[in-house]
Amino acid sequence: MEEMSKRKQGRRGNGCGNVRLKGNTYFCRFTNARGERQEVSAHTSNYQEALKILATYTEPIRKSQSDEELKLRLRQQIEVLELRKDVAKIERLKLEDLVDKFLNHRNLSDITKGTKKIYRYHLELLIKHLKAKYPNVVNVDDVTMEVADGVMCELTKACTSAVYNLALATYRRAWGMFGISNPFLKIEKRKIDKSRHRANISVDDMRRIFKACRDDKERAVWGMAAYTGLRCGDVCCLTYGAFSEGLRTVTWMPMKTRKHMTNPLVIPICDALKRLLNRVLDWSKIGNEKFKDEPIWADYKGRYKSGIDRWFGRTLKKAGIQSSHIDADGHVAIDTGFHITRHFFITNAPRYMSALLVQKIAGHSSIDMTAHYFHENEEDMVAGLSQMPDLNADGDDDDCAKRSDAEEIMRMLDGMREKDESALDCLKRLVAMSSQCKVA
Repeated sequence: MEEMSKRKQGRRGNGCGNVRLKGNTYFCRFTNARGERQEVSAHTSNYQEALKILATYTEPIRKSQSDEELKLRLRQQIEVLELRKDVAKIERLKLEDLVDKFLNHRNLSDITKGTKKIYRYHLELLIKHLKAKYPNVVNVDDVTMEVADGVMCELTKACTSAVYNLALATYRRAWGMFGISNPFLKIEKRKIDKSRHRANISVDDMRRIFKACRDDKERAVWGMAAYTGLRCGDVCCLTYGAFSEGLRTVTWMPMKTRKHMTNPLVIPICDALKRLLNRVLDWSKIGNEKFKDEPIWADYKGRYKSGIDRWFGRTLKKAGIQSSHIDADGHVAIDTGFHITRHFFITNAPRYMSALLVQKIAGHSSIDMTAHYFHENEEDMVAGLSQMPDLNADGDDDDCAKRSDAEEIMRMLDGMREKDESALDCLKRLVAMSSQCKVA
């Protein structure tokens, strides 16, 4: 490929030009008398005819130029080609300069600050590990396939699959920009067992979590998620402007689906959640435009960007709920986290309202996404099925067996009532007779 490119570059530098097929038509490409590249259609699909037409453009130019000018142009164009092909060989990038060069690259100009922060964290961690374990690795190109395998093997023992895959994607992108070869391309991603993230907890488990909370403020944070289904970021970043006067409703735009939504979600606040919020909210700031942008839990908003998983993980551990474990392959696997509150809400809310209302509160665009969070409960299924009518009841005996206690009592009272006596009077008479018998 390189020899063919040099040959074409040489033909163009000599003033001969070349032809290129686009669709069914050849185009003549040559350098004009002013040294500018030019491309003209030959209006033919025959290669030989295209060369003849190309000669009509290049012959006058070659006759008007000396051999020295043609050689100089050829040498300049070949140098440009070599520089473009072998730029990585000419400039070897040191590991210390990789982070700044990578983050300031023009291809990363449109990414967010959060993404750059993640890239910086993983690259600095990689460089630190390389200096400690592989002192001979000085430049970016010194990282071989064996070194990359060793780095990723150490990483897989210390982090989850999601963090591992994110680090691998960062290394692939960085070495794709500055390395001669990319040793991280052949390393496979780790599969994420998403079923473990769909942990189901009962009402008793949630009560234990509330008891394990450090104070009323953390209890209110868990309550906001358990009673409304908010995600962790939505809860931690709530402001006083989200609540209406009297704590009747809470209004927010979900952080995850904000780009796809046009209207914010307005959800009523239940009495149980209102009692939790009354202990921690400053009532003078609710409904006051002056404080509408002030965060309710400023410390949680700052902690959300750094160590929120560890903070809530301690609460889960204190409540006796396992948050992570080491699997059979020696990898860290996440069992549950603060996101279980969303699973808890969507699983339990359909007992008290329709599934469409649950979808509306959760902010899902389809019921299929809501079903992703729902966990079936055998007790609920048994209780629901037991309320179905008996369609095979034909005789009086079957009817009596299936009647409720209230219906059976009313039937017995109807048989004991005297003429023009109400059921209440009959019941009073029976109670009085019963008391007289006890006295006797």
